[in-house]
Amino acid sequence: MSLRPEERLSAEALQRFLQEQYAITSSWFGVDPDPPDLRFEITRPDGSAESWAVEVTGLIQYIEWDGNEVNRRIFEPAVFKLCKRLNEDLGPHMKHGYWLNVTGPFDASVFRDLERRIRAYIDTGKTDEEALDYAEAHASVMDEIRGDPNDPGVQWAVQQVVQDRIKVTIKGVAGGKGIVAFSGISGTARIPNTDKLAADVDATLQYATRRILDAKLPRMAKVNGFDRKVLSVWSGIPFVSADDVREQFRAFDPKGIDGIFFFEYGKNRVSLLLDSGLSLAV
Repeated sequence: MSLRPEERLSAEALQRFLQEQYAITSSWFGVDPDPPDLRFEITRPDGSAESWAVEVTGLIQYIEWDGNEVNRRIFEPAVFKLCKRLNEDLGPHMKHGYWLNVTGPFDASVFRDLERRIRAYIDTGKTDEEALDYAEAHASVMDEIRGDPNDPGVQWAVQQVVQDRIKVTIKGVAGGKGIVAFSGISGTARIPNTDKLAADVDATLQYATRRILDAKLPRMAKVNGFDRKVLSVWSGIPFVSADDVREQFRAFDPKGIDGIFFFEYGKNRVSLLLDSGLSLAV
């Protein structure tokens, strides 16, 4: 069956980890229909063989957007893909390099028109930083003001708030002829169904961890025909450590699962977060 890139990368990384850390040889393949996503056939150093049901999932940051729960991957991959397409199309003709800063979540109407706005900025030859969503940010503030919009004091206050609501900017930079995208989460974004800011790392991890377990444990409870049940969690939240993630998963004390592994993309590193039935932890 066809696997998503994160499933294949996670499987390959887990296979290497088991060999390097525990001298466990393995083969794997996708399962259709799932769950689980993968079937691992392992052989331990003593020659004993087991079948592992491996469910692959991502540790993703969730935020509240217009009253709904969304994750940062709703816009980040699309922005990077857009920049790649523009670089391929416009790269040879660019007079400058460009930094595109995107802070999510932002107005969906802005994203639908983002390519045109980026092209228009590049066509002007400008290099000064410009907000590509200024009109939307300004309109959102004007919808909320109660004072006289012509009053100089009100106008000054509006501009201060508008600056806080701008989510997409572009700037020309010396050197290079491509667009480099930087992406993050707004400092005012909140974790869904809470009053906590998304910048609260512990709260963000707790929410993401609980969401994984709420979604995956019931699925894995229906899986039969395997010796062990395993979660392979790939990192979708920048800068979190395996130790922090381990602490969150252990705090929930998940039942019905034999082990949890954590795959850090950028470092191409796997860590064992939980061993409640794999007999690997020393």
